[in-house]
Amino acid sequence: MQYYQEKFNTNHQLKSISDLTLEITSESIIYKGDFFMEFKKDTIPYGVTFVHELDVNKNTGDFTIRYNIINKKNIGGTFKNNTVIKKNNFDMLSNLAEMGFYRGEKRRNFWGVKYNKALFGIFNAIKDDIQKEFVGTYLENKDYWGSSNENALYNIIVDYHLYKKNIKGHNNVYKSIMNVYPKKLWLKRNDNKFLPAVLDEHGIKSKYFIKELSNVEECGKPSVNIRSLIYLCTLFGQNYIDYIRKIDWKTISAGYFVKTKKHICRNENEKRALIRAFNSHPKDAPRTNDVLDSIYSLFEVRSFLEENGHTNLKINFKCIEDVKAQLEVWLMMKKHLTLGYMLLYKMPEYFIRDIEIPIEYNNKTYRPKILLSDNDFCIEGMIMKNCMGKQFIHGSIHIFMAISTGKKRINIRYQNGIPIMSYGKANSPVPEDTFKEVMNILNNKMLKYKDLTWTREKRHISQK
Repeated sequence: MQYYQEKFNTNHQLKSISDLTLEITSESIIYKGDFFMEFKKDTIPYGVTFVHELDVNKNTGDFTIRYNIINKKNIGGTFKNNTVIKKNNFDMLSNLAEMGFYRGEKRRNFWGVKYNKALFGIFNAIKDDIQKEFVGTYLENKDYWGSSNENALYNIIVDYHLYKKNIKGHNNVYKSIMNVYPKKLWLKRNDNKFLPAVLDEHGIKSKYFIKELSNVEECGKPSVNIRSLIYLCTLFGQNYIDYIRKIDWKTISAGYFVKTKKHICRNENEKRALIRAFNSHPKDAPRTNDVLDSIYSLFEVRSFLEENGHTNLKINFKCIEDVKAQLEVWLMMKKHLTLGYMLLYKMPEYFIRDIEIPIEYNNKTYRPKILLSDNDFCIEGMIMKNCMGKQFIHGSIHIFMAISTGKKRINIRYQNGIPIMSYGKANSPVPEDTFKEVMNILNNKMLKYKDLTWTREKRHISQK
């Protein structure tokens, strides 16, 4: 089968071409989508061709995806071609179905009704050929196209692959197989069932997970990324199931996560800290997988720091914001070790000694602290849950300070000895009943240094 179409944009004088071919033999199914489009850059015309090719081996169920980007060479222009070839890659299969079949490298319905009819004919030819082998199974009469054709091509190739490999799928196998694939040993131990084999291979097989992950995904909720779930369970160690039930693991494990390295909490305190962090997220707020990515990065950077002399680094969170705040501090420490120096503002010692003298007021001790290094700013941002970590660059013209008494703390920004901004934790207003008079005392001190000047310098750090 073949379908060829040209579209011409008269307004911009640009041409687009789609060329679809399908070849079915006793040995293979080969589909090819070839899409050429012209575009202009600074009034100069260019052309690019996207080639998607699917080659299915009918003896084994294996498939190969070829994806080419071919740029038309223009005099004086730059161009780069790219070719990717992968076997049994379900991410690429999904992309081929979306961009190389339904959309044709354009927006949906760009190519029009005739193109959609051609897709329907090509798909039916593939379906009719494959379903002949499904006779006697529940897939024999499955209506893949149905009311929505969005996943039809992808779904039938996944079903065919599993059928030829004698692997028993589950309701969410179309999503799961993009992230994980069971090895033969674990399939054999689990009666060739995809889901139990994957869970068993990674040490988290249980009736609870098999039941929950076998169900059709809930309306409006993203499906679980099993690779994310594996990493999440590993964090909690052997008694992971006791902790996993305390959090919304389905939502936490949804989204893109490709890392294969695993980490484990060192003690129960760290496990409880993670539970607090996960459960502190507002129920009505959107969740993304970047929280799990941040936790992964946190464990990675801790390993680096400990290898370079920083010992006894603890993971202790009260809320979800603490995760990224702690990561920001540790990344700053890693940066110092990697570069071999930290940045700081060099101010006169007499000034620092004078300003940081504790202030006694109303039977309380208030401790001023000048933020000098990039690390000071980063830690202050973590403590105060604000963007102080990003304010270091403004330290060339402003002096940033913290005042604390007990568990209460505020930040003040000075310019030419005058306070221009003050705020409490999470940028809340300063509690005047607690800090007003103390701020006045400090303000009077700072006025004496309105003409103070300072410099920025590097302080070298020795690595382990």
